[in-house]
Amino acid sequence: MATTEPEQQISLKLVVIKERNKVVFAEAEKDFVDVLISLLTLPLGTIVRLVREESNMQPIEVGSLTSLYRSVENPDKEFLSTDSCKQMILRPKNSMERYCKRLKLKMDDTEPTEYFVYVEFVDPILNRKNCKNIVKGPTMYMATDDLVVTPMTATSVISLLATMSIPFSDLEEKEFSIGIKEAVGILQASLTSKSALTTALCHLLTQIKQEN
Repeated sequence: MATTEPEQQISLKLVVIKERNKVVFAEAEKDFVDVLISLLTLPLGTIVRLVREESNMQPIEVGSLTSLYRSVENPDKEFLSTDSCKQMILRPKNSMERYCKRLKLKMDDTEPTEYFVYVEFVDPILNRKNCKNIVKGPTMYMATDDLVVTPMTATSVISLLATMSIPFSDLEEKEFSIGIKEAVGILQASLTSKSALTTALCHLLTQIKQEN
């Protein structure tokens, strides 16, 4: 993505099965969970564009939506009424853009809506004192490999491991930071896999294993 600002990073702690290098869950603060939940706010046109252009993984086609996107991206002459219409379809506005622009990793680089209003206008969202992104903090969260998100507690961890029949001795922790490309990779993996974190972050897991 074209930007002059240094890329932000989010720290993650992954609990993985040692022999298989498979993620069991990620332990993270609200910054990461905000990014995960924001995936649900992305318009389809934005999803098609991001997984094709901005992912750390190989580009994929989102079924027939990719073909539909290309039809608008490279239309026959006079197919669309105006260029503005084309841009609205290819880079649609996110209805949650005022929340998403506060994310530490901003995947959606669509230009924000500009408002021209009376000078005393107060944005009702910006005026909410306790409105800081999507989930509450400071709280640690657990995100499983298939992106089930819950508050991090000893009970939730023990319950998950019992459900998966994984002994503690088979687990290890790995820590690293991710950027926008990895976040888009998680989006991409979530469309095709029930192991979104393992699929999207496998290159980082492998790199750490080789270094060790």
